[in-house]
Amino acid sequence: MLFTPETPTTDLDALLRRYKTPRRRKKMTGVYSDMLTLVQTEAQPKVLLEEFPKADLGLIAPLLKEEHVRAGLAIITLGASLDTAIDGLGDDIVGQAVIVEVALAWITSIAQQTREVLQEQVADRNLKVGPGYRPGVGKWPLEAQDVLFELLPTEDIGVTLNEFKLMTPHKSTSLIIPLRPI
Repeated sequence: MLFTPETPTTDLDALLRRYKTPRRRKKMTGVYSDMLTLVQTEAQPKVLLEEFPKADLGLIAPLLKEEHVRAGLAIITLGASLDTAIDGLGDDIVGQAVIVEVALAWITSIAQQTREVLQEQVADRNLKVGPGYRPGVGKWPLEAQDVLFELLPTEDIGVTLNEFKLMTPHKSTSLIIPLRPI
């Protein structure tokens, strides 16, 4: 299933909350505002989500808990246009760091939407979604990316995997969402 998620509502004040002093916050407000506008203008979020039985998940299957019977696999991307816009920032290291922070907030919001979509899909089958896991984080080996890219038609959203198991466009992520009976 390919879908375009709701555009995340990113609150500038929430992004700036980490700056405790008014002086620093005031200094960073312009950068955050500009980078948020850039993300809002250039990002083209898309989600590819499919559900698979545990038996079809290859090296992912043994990493799931015994009670997990299926898993949702997802690829989320903010699109190649955002990568191009980031490259256009050139030597603006502060701008690049802030745009990465804004993009992470968007990806996190879209990942939550993806879990909710999957929950709606499986609710009538008395299945419950677990937390989303990312290959390369915790016990999930980066090689799990190969399984996702074998099973999902990632070309439908323009996402590729390089020899280092990293995705292009760079502002993309993958998710493994375990499913278990209620």
